[in-house]
Order: sequence, then structure tokens, then C-alpha cells
Amino acid sequence: MLTKGEKGRMGDYFSKTRAEKGANKPLFKMSLEKRDLIKDEIEKIGRMIGRIMEYMLGKNSEPDNIEFLKQATQQLQGTLDIDLENLLQSTNENFIDQVSTRFHHDEAAMDQFADLLLTFADKHKKRKKLFQAKARTLLVHIQDQSIVFSIDRQFKIEALPLDT
Repeated sequence: MLTKGEKGRMGDYFSKTRAEKGANKPLFKMSLEKRDLIKDEIEKIGRMIGRIMEYMLGKNSEPDNIEFLKQATQQLQGTLDIDLENLLQSTNENFIDQVSTRFHHDEAAMDQFADLLLTFADKHKKRKKLFQAKARTLLVHIQDQSIVFSIDRQFKIEALPLDT
């Protein structure tokens, strides 16, 4: 049993509003403007990758593929500031660091980029293994870091050859 004094103190606690208790404190110290900018950039990345993939799926001949890969690489560099050649030649750890930082650790954007690498692998026969290895590395990293298991991602990983 609570004494009359304890009941009074608890009554004071329960009479406070949520705002007075601090329930309206932001979970993150990031400003709304910064979150909006990051969200806009992630959406821009998604649209860009989608356009590249859409265009690639329509091209089938090898000369078209090589020309397209040059154009896609230039678009990635110009629009998203991604140097595909440097990424492909970097170590797996450096590759993951660069991609994670560039895509703000957003799983969906990194998944789309892995899909783009796989599309490049299908279109560029000479560098197929390199594109597949980097895509596999990225997919494994996303799967390991994600709090949600993705069966689709796991199927993609299992379908790719181990790093060669």
C-alpha cells in the first residue's frame, strides 16, 4: 500500500502531459531538412538505376552493349558521382565502404545497384565474372547487415558463383 504522500507524488507524475515527460523528443538528431535531402537523393539514385536497367534490357547486340556500358558509366559518374571502374578494381572491403557511403546505407538502393551490376554482367561478356563477384559481395553484405532476411536476395546470392 502506498502512503498518502507517495500517492500524491505518483499523481503528479501521471498528471504530466507526454510533452512534459519528453515523449516528443526526436529519435534522431538529424534535421528534417537533412533527412529530406537524403531521401530525395536515394529516390534519385533509384530512378537513375531504373532508367539504366530499362534501357539495357532493350539492348541485345554486343556492340550496342559496349557502347551502352560506356554511356551508363558516364551517367553514373555524372549523375551519382560513382566511378564504376574504380569500384570494380577496388578491394571488396573498399567497394562495400564506398557503395554503403554513397547510398547512405539504404538497403533498397544498394539492392538496385547490385541488380544493375548483374545486368552489366549479362551484357558485358568479358567482365561478367568481375561484375558478378562485386554484385555477390554487395548482396552478401546487405544480407548480413539487414535486420530482415530476404529470400529473394538469398536466391540471388546462391545463383551467383563464388568469388573467383
